[in-house]
Amino acid sequence: MTATSCESTVQLPETATIVCATGDTLKAEDTQPLVSPWAAGVAMVLAASVLQRIVGFIRSAWFCRWLDAEQLGTWDLAFSFLMTATPLVVLALPGCLGRYVEHFRQKGILGPFLRRLALIQGGLATVAALLMVFLTRPIAVAVFGSAEFAPYVYLLACGLVVIAWFNYFYELTTALRLSRWIAGLQLVNSILFAVLGIGLLWLWRRSAESVIVAYLLACIVTIVCAAFVVRPWLWGRPYTETQQMNDGVWPKVLWYSLGLWATGTVGNLFAVVDRYMIIHFSPSGATDTLAQVGDYHAARLVPVLLVSLAGLVASLSLPHLSYAWERGRRDWCVERLAFLLKVTGVALLLAGTGVLLSSPIIFEGLLAGKYPTARLILPLTLLASCWFSLFFVLQNYVLCCEKAHWGALAMAVGLIANVILNILWLPIWGLFGAVAATTLANGLALAALATVSYKLGFSLRFCLIWPMIVPLSLIGGTLTAIITTCSLLALALGTPLFFSPEEKREIFRFWRQLIALGHFHRSPSRQDDPRAEAELPRSNRKPHDQIDTKWVQPAFAGDAGHPWPNPFFRRVRYPPLGQRGPLRVMFIITCMPVGGAERLLVEIVRRLDRREFEPELCCLKYLGPLGEVLAKEVPTFSGLLSHKYDLRVLPRLCSLLRKRNIDAVITVGTGGDKMFWGRLAAYLAGVPVIASALHSTGLPDHVEWLNRIIAPLTDAFIAVAQPHAEFLVAKEGCPRNRTWVIPNGVDVDRFSPRLPDPKLRQELGLPPDASVIAIVAALRPEKNHELFLRMAAMIHRRFADTHFLIVGDGPRRKMLEDLTAQLGLQQVVHFLGTRDDIPEILACTDIVVLSSHMEANPLSLLEAMACGKPVVATRVGSVPTNVLDGLTGFLVPPGDVSAMADRCGLLLSSSQLRQEMGRAGRQHILTRASLEVTIKGYEELIRRLYHRKVAKSPSLRLTPADLTAAQPANVTVCVSGL
Repeated sequence: MTATSCESTVQLPETATIVCATGDTLKAEDTQPLVSPWAAGVAMVLAASVLQRIVGFIRSAWFCRWLDAEQLGTWDLAFSFLMTATPLVVLALPGCLGRYVEHFRQKGILGPFLRRLALIQGGLATVAALLMVFLTRPIAVAVFGSAEFAPYVYLLACGLVVIAWFNYFYELTTALRLSRWIAGLQLVNSILFAVLGIGLLWLWRRSAESVIVAYLLACIVTIVCAAFVVRPWLWGRPYTETQQMNDGVWPKVLWYSLGLWATGTVGNLFAVVDRYMIIHFSPSGATDTLAQVGDYHAARLVPVLLVSLAGLVASLSLPHLSYAWERGRRDWCVERLAFLLKVTGVALLLAGTGVLLSSPIIFEGLLAGKYPTARLILPLTLLASCWFSLFFVLQNYVLCCEKAHWGALAMAVGLIANVILNILWLPIWGLFGAVAATTLANGLALAALATVSYKLGFSLRFCLIWPMIVPLSLIGGTLTAIITTCSLLALALGTPLFFSPEEKREIFRFWRQLIALGHFHRSPSRQDDPRAEAELPRSNRKPHDQIDTKWVQPAFAGDAGHPWPNPFFRRVRYPPLGQRGPLRVMFIITCMPVGGAERLLVEIVRRLDRREFEPELCCLKYLGPLGEVLAKEVPTFSGLLSHKYDLRVLPRLCSLLRKRNIDAVITVGTGGDKMFWGRLAAYLAGVPVIASALHSTGLPDHVEWLNRIIAPLTDAFIAVAQPHAEFLVAKEGCPRNRTWVIPNGVDVDRFSPRLPDPKLRQELGLPPDASVIAIVAALRPEKNHELFLRMAAMIHRRFADTHFLIVGDGPRRKMLEDLTAQLGLQQVVHFLGTRDDIPEILACTDIVVLSSHMEANPLSLLEAMACGKPVVATRVGSVPTNVLDGLTGFLVPPGDVSAMADRCGLLLSSSQLRQEMGRAGRQHILTRASLEVTIKGYEELIRRLYHRKVAKSPSLRLTPADLTAAQPANVTVCVSGL
């Protein structure tokens, strides 16, 4: 199984209103949950990270108390060497796991790949360790500045091997997206290091040697634990005898690793170069230089904590920024990143001022007054940490631009400056010169990154420059820092000079949410106290009868039917709406290839309101292309089903649903494994809501007899149009009183009229003045591409300059290409395969055709109409509900090539008719088939079913009149059942 999480923050306008079943209207701000999932998620991750860092801070403070400055400097240099040299000698090979684990898993050869990679990196580390053993004196001089430290090199040689394996298992656990294990292993390692380090210093000897041994022992225990966790993947066998490792893939893996190696080496050297410059360029002796490194280590005790927290915030924000960037919301990304920079700048200045105020407690009390020099250089180290933290945050922009090498280049500028300045200043000012050189180098790196970001389109206004400037007040001392901080807070809160009114409201709202999180948070086990509702303010409760119905209209008259009672369901584990956090919804599908239903599922998962729903995805077999996309955004699981008759999928899926505390399961697709195993496992796991979203009509996908048998276990069957619902009831055995209709919808912003791109037309092989007819459909039998090609032959005889596009791929491509050759259309028919630029391709077309034998509610037609294109389609399934004959397009009988050619010819002859039908189609989609309609339908269905299942009062019964009364004009979303 794989899991990852990356969710987008979804916000409603401040003035949005919700129409309730009671007829009342509620402002969005009144119905917002007490704590948004993004705020809660960030707070929880920060809390876990802060806990780990608190342990590290306490550990480091004890080390500083019990070690003298020389021994503390020795430990600092030893640790810096291990962190820098280990990835260097293993060529950063473990870093490629995040990129290639899923690739080899889908090929069925993940185990051999992991074992071979482990063998290679382990061998490289062992060879490097042996070289260190033979070169102890030169390495001792290079690392510690004196050959007297040769015995420490043997420890470092062992440490190199241990850290190599530690990094391997850590990267593997991360690549497998075992997020809970990652957090647990990190915390275990930190606690073990603290306990063993303090224990050895107390019971053995108070030297750097004890700390090094404690760190290596903690890493060894963590390696054993991690190996136990990942053993199913590490020792996995190929699926078949023929699936073996291909040696041709290793150059690609090595090249990718070398890129990481180069970038990582620059970053690691930038982090440690100042200490080694002190060792080799300070005019003091070896003992004094080690003591200087120890003083520097003590001065960086708190600043390093600030940098690590800023790095965590930057890494948490990157997925959200990347998600919006990929959706074309680049201006929003710039504004969000600018806001984050300003908030980070204020937080760093506040923290730095607080550290200066508490410095007597830290250095005189906590560190027992052993490091007076460290206290003197504290302001400079705080300034360096502020600039380095801002560098982390701003670096997200170049990462979103996919220009990571520019970030590495900016860091290289700082590295070179650090070396040059240390060479110049160390002989003159000693430790102060080294710290000043590092501080200025951090500032230059930040300035270089800001310049690069500006060149890439990031707007550097005054309100973004001041966060980089105000930390300079820290080097003026405590009084200067206090005055600057108070003045900055007064200006920030009282004027729009730094923060806009909207940004201030967002800060206060987030702060209130974090405070509320301490009073109200639902535990993962769902064992909530029912009395918690009484403790909530009345304005934060959502009455059970105030469920939004404005998007709902019944497809069939009558009351909702009920599934069989579920003895595995425990109501006490599932609090009512208004007393709990977001509902966890898992979508179960076999895999996620590029198809209409799969593309719609991606949009549904992305757009569900994160304040009320936390979506997850389970692909029973493998992820597929679209599954890999979602795996970067939401928790995603795969590999539960090896073959059609793999009965182990049931206990695996039941266990997954229980561990993830799922509130609703929706199987996606008609029939098959996902529909049977998904619903059965949800029933046995006691999931409150069980639904099936069906997207097909008849063969090749249909509801088999096994799936019909367990229909009584299902709360809802979701059709994509009213005719589709009637078909499911009449032909597929779906219960009439539990069949709901949620129409397919499209993103009307992404799919919108636009001018054709001349470069794209040229790339597709389309002459500038040629008319274009396209079909967007997978190359499957039910799509009947033969009809399209025979129509193309007839059109080509009448309109010789017309070209035809076939967008999609599938097993029938070779046969269709042969038919194209038989019809003599090779020069005018273009097979484009799977494309992700459908809106741009539609802009290059004049007419869109659908030639299917059978359909439910095809997404490709809705996308074409949203782009303002007239359509010609066969009169099948639910197509007539959107293609209004003579208004938004033309309908022809299935298989009638003459009628289809006649209608296409009519449209080719009249550009005015094409424009009129395109406008009418666009308007139809805006009012009846937008993606908002689909999302709201799913949200309300889940909300209603959950409320009915967990409510202690009798089930909610709504009549058609009640539902229709709440239905807004021009909206035809319909759901039958309640």
